[in-house]
Amino acid sequence: MLSLSLMLILLVLGIAFLYRRQAQYRAAAAAAYQAQARALCQAGLEDCRVKWQKDSHFPPRTSDDQLYFSYREVLPDDLNQVVGSFTVTIDFRLSAAPYRVARVTSVGTVDTARQPLAQHKIMAEFDLSEVVRGTNTPNRKYYQYINWKDLGNL
Repeated sequence: MLSLSLMLILLVLGIAFLYRRQAQYRAAAAAAYQAQARALCQAGLEDCRVKWQKDSHFPPRTSDDQLYFSYREVLPDDLNQVVGSFTVTIDFRLSAAPYRVARVTSVGTVDTARQPLAQHKIMAEFDLSEVVRGTNTPNRKYYQYINWKDLGNL
């Protein structure tokens, strides 16, 4: 009877240990997905910056009244399996003088076929002023990010 009680206690402790391990593994996987989502988010910001610098027609604006432009890119791995995506939204509300700034928001998403595993959001301000404000000096930060705010995991 004593040995049966001892085995029952050990069984309960073993099961509790396994459940605790399962939660630790789940947390480790979530941390990896969050890091991947942040990297995808940063890739979206860099993609937007490079497109803006290289393409004189980016972002395509149908009229001066257009205040937002958004696009999404899906990123595959070497085996052409979807790793994740980023969605970039450009806000032109502050693009006119005296501000000459576009607000760019990027959301990186680690995807599965059914649901996102992790998302991360960063907002940055892109300098559209050719000269330093209030002077005629060329702006070294023209077409660069001048402000950056990490909005964290979604």
